Amino acid sequence: MSADRAKVIFMGTGPFAAEILRALLREKERFRPVAVFTKASSPAGRGRRRVFSDPVRAAAAENDLPLFSPTGSLRENSVQEQMAGFSPTVAVVASYGKILPPEILSLPERGCVNVHASLLPRWRGASPIQHAIAAGDQKTGVTIMKMDARIDTGAIIAQKELEIGPDETAPELSVRLAELGGRLLTEVLPWYLCGEISPRPQDPSAATVCG
Repeated sequence: MSADRAKVIFMGTGPFAAEILRALLREKERFRPVAVFTKASSPAGRGRRRVFSDPVRAAAAENDLPLFSPTGSLRENSVQEQMAGFSPTVAVVASYGKILPPEILSLPERGCVNVHASLLPRWRGASPIQHAIAAGDQKTGVTIMKMDARIDTGAIIAQKELEIGPDETAPELSVRLAELGGRLLTEVLPWYLCGEISPRPQDPSAATVCG
């Protein structure tokens, strides 16, 4: 199949995810984001009346994309029916915060692809940026991965590394990794969708996990 105008469902929450979504939106000749799934907004502050503004929601609204925030299990038929209605070529996932069940992983034609902020198999889990800095790592990077049923164990489509600055903070590093992840994703995703890239398994003996 041709990767031209691949129909993409995006799943993510927060600034890192928003940059990945915006990278896809900048490549409209190759990708057609058709829907966005993000976590429900969380109330904050005294009285829990103020709601955090999620940049993923903002990007979806700016581009008139259908937005969904499932509050229950992703195993529910309603969620699967919502996704299936878009006939997605692929789902792109970044910092979504929910585990995808097999029913969702297998729904898009080419499965689900994750943008992870580490050089897998190092720092699997939800806080790889903070762990890389705390461990004194001199380099980190991003991994584009074909998702499977476990957490951050899927086969690697592509990776790119960068050096961590001596005084770099987690928010600063997150910005750089998000930009790198967006560039790498839009570079390699068409090749993956066309079958020109064969994902390679991770080495489990080299795995570290965010505790």
